[in-house]
Amino acid sequence: MRTFGWVLLVLVVLMTVASLLNKQRWWVRMFDLPRAQGIVLGVVAIVLFAVSGPLNGMEWSALGVLFICLVYQSHKVFPYTPLAPVMSKRAHPRSKADRFALIAANVLGPNRDAAAFLRIVEQHDPDLVLTLESDAWWEAALEPLERTRPHTIKVPLDNLYGMHLFSRFPLTNTEVRYLVEDDVPSIRTTITLPSGAKVLVHGLHPRPPAPGENSTAKERDAELLLVAREIEEAPCTTIVAGDLNDVAWSTTSDLFRKTSGLLDPRRGRGFYNTFHAKIPFFRWPLDHIFHSTDLALLDLIRLPAFGSDHYPMYIALEYRPLKDNGDNTEELDSKKRWKWMKRSKKGKNTRARVDGWKSS
Repeated sequence: MRTFGWVLLVLVVLMTVASLLNKQRWWVRMFDLPRAQGIVLGVVAIVLFAVSGPLNGMEWSALGVLFICLVYQSHKVFPYTPLAPVMSKRAHPRSKADRFALIAANVLGPNRDAAAFLRIVEQHDPDLVLTLESDAWWEAALEPLERTRPHTIKVPLDNLYGMHLFSRFPLTNTEVRYLVEDDVPSIRTTITLPSGAKVLVHGLHPRPPAPGENSTAKERDAELLLVAREIEEAPCTTIVAGDLNDVAWSTTSDLFRKTSGLLDPRRGRGFYNTFHAKIPFFRWPLDHIFHSTDLALLDLIRLPAFGSDHYPMYIALEYRPLKDNGDNTEELDSKKRWKWMKRSKKGKNTRARVDGWKSS
């Protein structure tokens, strides 16, 4: 029992130390993900030591190090628990003409259970549907969405980075952009609500640092940096949604939020873990939705699984420019920002390329 406790203790300490390195290599950045799991394993280790008899001096010292690691890990994830203050205030619906809802879902390219996904969309009836990893097969399967959401952006790709947007509202100033990598698109468009209010929508799915993908996080961080700086330099009513292949509490996600000035509706509410839908213990929040302060949060739901390895996310918002809808006043540390920009040098020096896109 004590041996197993030592194994867990060493594992949690190594995970924590690795996450502090803040390097770009995928095998380092992966330790941003399992912070909650590390806390669980650390608590189990403490219990195992506690029930296995008296401890010697070395064991007490090791448990002291473990305790410090658990405090640090808890500090990172605490803002995404119901014990923390909410960032995006929940509001009651007032004006139907200023209201809209979005479902964002990584459908998993090889997944063929489109019927289950369509049932979820029908049940919740969002005005916008953003799909990621959607290829030509998914494009055909999702055609029923166009009956009530005739304004579309279609980027079918068979490399797991295709994306589609279906909208009940008109789309203008639409761009399909390849900000950093030639085969990884993003969507930038503006929806016009029935009231006439305009909302800028970003759909993102950067490639992750992982085996078989990118060996470093530079490309992902660069894409997020480019979009964050665009929003910072030209603030307007905005929503950013997609599978960012990064957890909510990572340094990159934190700097994206602080740079853009957008609100994260998960803060103070919960993790909203969306991946991996089929492995309960290994789940973390990879699918994000951020919104500007002139949008009031009406609802935020992690929807049921439908065969993908991701759960879909649902959000309902209402345009309220003169209301106190939330607060993101945390100061952006200039030193951290400079380091992030330096790490993302490739993105900083890359101009967005706009290619043709299919619309109807």
